[in-house]
Amino acid sequence: MLALLLLATLAQPPAEPAYRLGSATNRVALLPVQCERDLDVSLCRALGESIAVDVAREPRLEVITPQDLDVLLGAQAIAQLSSCEKDDCYSSQDFTRVDAAYLLALAVNRIGSEARLIVRVVDLKRAVVIDRDDAAAPAADERAIERAARTLVMGVLVRRGLARPPVEEEARGVSGVFWAGAVTGGVGVIAAGGAGLLGLSVLGQTQALRTEAPHLGVDEFDARAREIRTQAYGADLLLVGAAALAVAGGAMMVVGAL
Repeated sequence: MLALLLLATLAQPPAEPAYRLGSATNRVALLPVQCERDLDVSLCRALGESIAVDVAREPRLEVITPQDLDVLLGAQAIAQLSSCEKDDCYSSQDFTRVDAAYLLALAVNRIGSEARLIVRVVDLKRAVVIDRDDAAAPAADERAIERAARTLVMGVLVRRGLARPPVEEEARGVSGVFWAGAVTGGVGVIAAGGAGLLGLSVLGQTQALRTEAPHLGVDEFDARAREIRTQAYGADLLLVGAAALAVAGGAMMVVGAL
């Protein structure tokens, strides 16, 4: 029984890469990022993952990750490719097992206080470098190195027609809802001011009526009192409306600014 299990295990095919097989016209294989010894290994690993995510977002491209490439070529070949410093280094490699059109290799070197990034694009059918570019970033600033690496890689892919150029978001002003809210809130503020003035007028008239009451007839007193009450109700309604307009205007401004 154990012998049968052992034979079945040995008969299993080697692990296959995770990417989907098919047309390799726009498929890019990514080498592990090569970094000098004095650079943080975790930084290089993070750079590789970040670049893989960026490239995979491009709908035109399919990606063979460094992990899949290791399965296809083996650790020794990957180590040789990752240490290539000259373009002719790639011509000695056998890429027939790699179902992709291009190989992307990124190296990060330190020159004084500066990190120098070099990217190469290899045509796998001919095993020749068809494009290269470089960039620089402060060696002590890992975020700047990451930004430079991502911009560099995507810039080369755009130049080769493999990726779309980034669409810069136009600086947009606030929407019409914001300005409508501003106007509504302004009307509310003005209405509140009018309500305050009307309230002060009612207060003054009430005090005057109290002073003149002993000298007024009943009918005249009642008429003036009714007029004052009407104005007081109007001031209250105007104040409530002003508050509603101010709240609505503020809410519209918040929504319009988003």
